[in-house]
Amino acid sequence: SQTTNNYLVRQVIIMELDKEMLIVKSPLFSWESAIVIIVALFISFYGAFSAQGQVVSSDEYEDCPTGSADSWLDIGNVKAQLFNSGALFWNGEGDAFYEVPKGSNRHSMFNQNLWMSGIVEDEIRVSASSYGPSQLWPGPTLPLDGVLSDCSAYDKIYEMRFADDLVNAEKGGNISTRIRYWPGNIGAPYIEVNGVDGYQPELGDRPGMRGDQALWWIMNDKSGQRSSPLSKPLGVEVRVMAYAFGVPGVIGNTTFYQYEVVNKNETDISDFWIGFFNNPDIGNPEDDWVGTDSSLGM
Repeated sequence: SQTTNNYLVRQVIIMELDKEMLIVKSPLFSWESAIVIIVALFISFYGAFSAQGQVVSSDEYEDCPTGSADSWLDIGNVKAQLFNSGALFWNGEGDAFYEVPKGSNRHSMFNQNLWMSGIVEDEIRVSASSYGPSQLWPGPTLPLDGVLSDCSAYDKIYEMRFADDLVNAEKGGNISTRIRYWPGNIGAPYIEVNGVDGYQPELGDRPGMRGDQALWWIMNDKSGQRSSPLSKPLGVEVRVMAYAFGVPGVIGNTTFYQYEVVNKNETDISDFWIGFFNNPDIGNPEDDWVGTDSSLGM
């Protein structure tokens, strides 16, 4: 959390790993159901991923460019620019954008990047970036047609707004374009209504969004040329939902990020760690300090 201009600014990170995907080694985590961990700004995870399927060899993937999509999470009192490259708030060029309060031209965050590591077949593998280049690319780990020759179809960030889309549809309005093209068939959460497998909005299925505004995208660590660190990919698929609430107070000053990481290897990933490289800046980046304030619970 950071305080800027008397506003308490918070990010909440949610990491979800289904129990069929994760064998937890740390004694701190022993849930039998899906694991949900919420922390502010930084999360560290230790465990082993169970295999979920076969990964197409990296030779068939390696030409995809870094994701170029961006979108704005701005329904609350924060305006944040998000990217589908694994980075949040800054994507390697131009100004960073995590503005709070919205419209103030005050920014409290420079950038944030997802870090993952683990052991696959007795090899340490890492997918991590600080300021770039990205180690994540658009799209699922396993392509729908068996060969991912072009990632451009997945180079998107999908948006959903509760009032404009879902409430309007339930009141008898037209199904919005955002509902119709929600990527439920490549991993985006949706509410199954008609009992038929697959996302079918014309038959009543609806996006499983959180908050009043939600952004969703999908990435993997196999589809492009890896430059740094010099390791093989983990073979994971990363599904992200960023969301916010259009309400006053602390919740309106908070942005939320849910990460679902799926192991798509034939083998387990052991000693799996996940966290974030985070560079918060409050005003002048040369005078930021780390500390605590017990009276504010920070």
